[in-house]
Amino acid sequence: MKNLLGLFAETQTTFQDTGQAETALEDLKQRGGLSDAAFLITNLPTTDGDGTYALSTYSKEWHKHYIARSYLDIDPIVQNALTRITPFSWEIPNPSSELKKFFGEAGEFGISAQGFSVPIRGIRGDIGVFSISADLSPKDWLDYRKEMQSEIMLLGYYYYMACLDIDFPENRDVVLSPREYDILSWAAKGKATFTIAEILSLSPKTIEHYLASSRVKLRAANTTHAVAKAVRWGLIDPLG
Repeated sequence: MKNLLGLFAETQTTFQDTGQAETALEDLKQRGGLSDAAFLITNLPTTDGDGTYALSTYSKEWHKHYIARSYLDIDPIVQNALTRITPFSWEIPNPSSELKKFFGEAGEFGISAQGFSVPIRGIRGDIGVFSISADLSPKDWLDYRKEMQSEIMLLGYYYYMACLDIDFPENRDVVLSPREYDILSWAAKGKATFTIAEILSLSPKTIEHYLASSRVKLRAANTTHAVAKAVRWGLIDPLG
């Protein structure tokens, strides 16, 4: 399987509408060797009052089946996304008969039971989840997930932010100070606060202060989110 974050960055910078957002998921599926990709966001305060996107590469037949049986109420991916803030895999030890039936029917529609989801928490009260699944052997899936987990997490934020641009294009009007630029650039390279402090000859407390101010400017839920926004909008260059 290919580097999904790299594939997404090659072709996408923002979405003008949900059609483009769904096309991007299909592109990730086809070029990345996935079984499926999906994104759900709710409670987004949009102008039309709906504030819910449910986008996926799942078949229309599965979507109809899912809605008809009210599977949203028991779907463990959705339920975990509503209650967790950390990424999670789809493996469920000792699933109930109800969940066995759910996954069994999903399998009949060609949906893999091997998946990984990234919960999203936005500063506007919105809640979402970005998910991928793949038809690999258990060992290959475990190896891939361990190797790519951090990039899949970042991809989830990238995709989420591109979707936000549909309703909030003004989000990108941000100017970083020189110090914020330096610190976020080092954070984008995977450097921890203490290491950045040593590189820039500043105290860790000062680094945290600038990271906090960057998060406020970028309207980011955390530093990873802030880095993802800054990279996507061209405010910093992670390779520079």
